[in-house]
Amino acid sequence: MKQRAVILPAGLILLSLACNLPSAARETAVAASLTAFAAAPPTSGAPTAAPTSTASASPAPQPTPTETQPHIVEQTLFEGEKAYTCDEGGCWRDDGILVGPPENFYPDIHEDNRDIRALLASIGLPAEEAPDNAERWRRIRGLWQWMTSHTIIINEPGYEEPWNYLHELASTPTHHWPSIGELAKVFARFGVLPLGACNSKSFTMATLLYRVGVLPDWITVVHSQAHDGTQHIYLGIHLDGRWRYLDPTCIRSHTALAPQPETVGCIGADYRHPYEVIPLPGSQLIKPMLLE
Repeated sequence: MKQRAVILPAGLILLSLACNLPSAARETAVAASLTAFAAAPPTSGAPTAAPTSTASASPAPQPTPTETQPHIVEQTLFEGEKAYTCDEGGCWRDDGILVGPPENFYPDIHEDNRDIRALLASIGLPAEEAPDNAERWRRIRGLWQWMTSHTIIINEPGYEEPWNYLHELASTPTHHWPSIGELAKVFARFGVLPLGACNSKSFTMATLLYRVGVLPDWITVVHSQAHDGTQHIYLGIHLDGRWRYLDPTCIRSHTALAPQPETVGCIGADYRHPYEVIPLPGSQLIKPMLLE
């Protein structure tokens, strides 16, 4: 397994692209807007890491090989059959890819300043680690609800000015994915966060979840195949010993999450079978997982 390392000299171009580009068009867009680092050395032959917590208050399941079902084959919607290796933390796609390093996608995620504190205060959720599954879901629900009323999505009235300001901030001194500090500056000025395509929605929500105490081994951004050879980016979340999918693209059509953990999807993507995982800083995940 190789970690694919990329840098984004025109990351906001990707953020504003439609999510569901055909495969060839996506590759062209990525090639035009990414400059690749040399790939990191392959990982060792150790089992795929399952979710773990960096704090003792809420330990996650440790990976333990299972004798009853170590390997399974899944019939994907658009890619044929794919093999997974399972342990107590989940089932991990054998040909899956880890994309990184995380700082390319979540720059300066620990930054703290007045604008960031004001943004987090508006969300109204604690910053310390969520201690259990119920509290993690409460914070996911709370952020989702906040995003339904404090974001503006591409092509909605009033979108252009905050988006252009975010583009300006994230283009100085070099093009990069927006940092939480840049998002906070836009929010301080306009009272909303502009969201572009599915990647913009997913990285924004993952960054904010990280800052409201959902640790990085319980959330990740994933990438899967969608209908007609197109692709889609959304979130994987780990709750109650299961990996589920949650798609921030759906915040306009699915305006509130259920009291109990649920999966949310709204387009023709193969949500169950992501082929890439883009983990947050500090995550021990090294392969995409089978989602429910």
